[in-house]
Amino acid sequence: MGKTAVVEVFERSGAVETVRVDPGGGASVTADHCASPGDDSPPLPGDYAELVESTGKGNEAAVGYTDPNNTREAAPGEKRWYARDADGNVVSSGWHKADGTILVTNGNGTVQIAPDGTVSMPAPEVLLGETPGAPVARRGEPVAVVIPKLLAAAPGSPCVPVPPTAVTSTGNYVGSGMVVSGAATVKAGP
Repeated sequence: MGKTAVVEVFERSGAVETVRVDPGGGASVTADHCASPGDDSPPLPGDYAELVESTGKGNEAAVGYTDPNNTREAAPGEKRWYARDADGNVVSSGWHKADGTILVTNGNGTVQIAPDGTVSMPAPEVLLGETPGAPVARRGEPVAVVIPKLLAAAPGSPCVPVPPTAVTSTGNYVGSGMVVSGAATVKAGP
């Protein structure tokens, strides 16, 4: 028969993990921390631990935990996991939804894999590869430009510098503009 206790502290020493809990009505208890293989998710103080009897007289093991402060969002059959800061606030999460969608987010950016395999990343910046190239300007975005002095000096040129205009060390002019053609979104791939 199990019992529920409140986590006081999680401790790790090499491969040995224990959790000190308050089962109520007496002294704190130290129990072995048991989790699924591949799951490295220590509980926070204030979480609830489910204790069961373990091998050896008077030994107990914590075999499951509950976060009493954050609302559950996953529907039946779904898998959602999240990381919390020291105060217990959710700071990032991953969610395998029942329709096949996968979401990974940290509040500042999100990666979504749709059921058809389409990947979208509505984030302030997306870097692809180990050494990503220059950012891609999209239609409507401002850009800085360098106008070669020969182009600006050509008869009938639409590029006429208007003072005050910065001049580079090679005599070219610095200007600004807006991307007026091309895509409003960026798509990588074939």
